[in-house]
Amino acid sequence: MNVRKEAQQKKEAILDYIRQLADVPSYYKHNQLVQGIINAIDDKVIEKGERLPSVNTMIEQLHFSRATIVKGIAELIDRGVIGSQKRLGYYVLGGEDEKIQSIALVMYNLDTFEEQFYRNFRAQLSKKSGLMSFSITEI
Repeated sequence: MNVRKEAQQKKEAILDYIRQLADVPSYYKHNQLVQGIINAIDDKVIEKGERLPSVNTMIEQLHFSRATIVKGIAELIDRGVIGSQKRLGYYVLGGEDEKIQSIALVMYNLDTFEEQFYRNFRAQLSKKSGLMSFSITEI
């Protein structure tokens, strides 16, 4: 298979992973981007050293704002999942960083679960008690 065609298919698969999360009600778009890329990495759709779709491609294909894409990318970099090369784009970290990446993926999933749990808890409590809003310190 043509290398260029294979790379294009991988990028499209990554975008599909991100799109699949569009119906998750507790995900903001940047969470959808982050979790979609993490899922693609977990499923070996994209592996260490391989490049992600460009920011412009993600904007065009996902119809997300540049700010949303940049926020999701920054979160993945902060968590040690991806790196960047100036003017070359973003790529999946690997090698020595693989253990750090695995820990980062687990921690992100736990953090996301806690956030989803809190949002759902807050919505259900609000419905049942008639409260319009409250903060975590009020519980």
